[in-house]
Amino acid sequence: MGWFDRVVRINAGARVTRASKREALSAFDELNTLGVERDRLIREGLPEVATIVGFEQNVAATTVGAWHELSLDVELAGGEPYRATRRVALELSTAPHIAVGARVPVRVDPKDRSTVLVVTQP
Repeated sequence: MGWFDRVVRINAGARVTRASKREALSAFDELNTLGVERDRLIREGLPEVATIVGFEQNVAATTVGAWHELSLDVELAGGEPYRATRRVALELSTAPHIAVGARVPVRVDPKDRSTVLVVTQP
């Protein structure tokens, strides 16, 4: 049972254990950390385009869910393309745009080009 299901149980009046509380807090901490990094890249990242050249499912699992790893050929304006990887946690059935060969908008960390965020809108 995932953390979201446990939260639903809490709201339904089901018994909550200390382990459930710890797992929920861990998930919220993880989401908060991810949100801070995402916000920073949205604000400071260079808007570029990347092509998905590889995709590996279920490379890791955390309280947020399953993580998948994208291999991206990032095209920098005025520079040579380079390969980067990015892990994403999403339900694949809701992301038909995530496929090998797809071109996706990204934000590139200006201080570390290996840090890339795939964005839904340029």
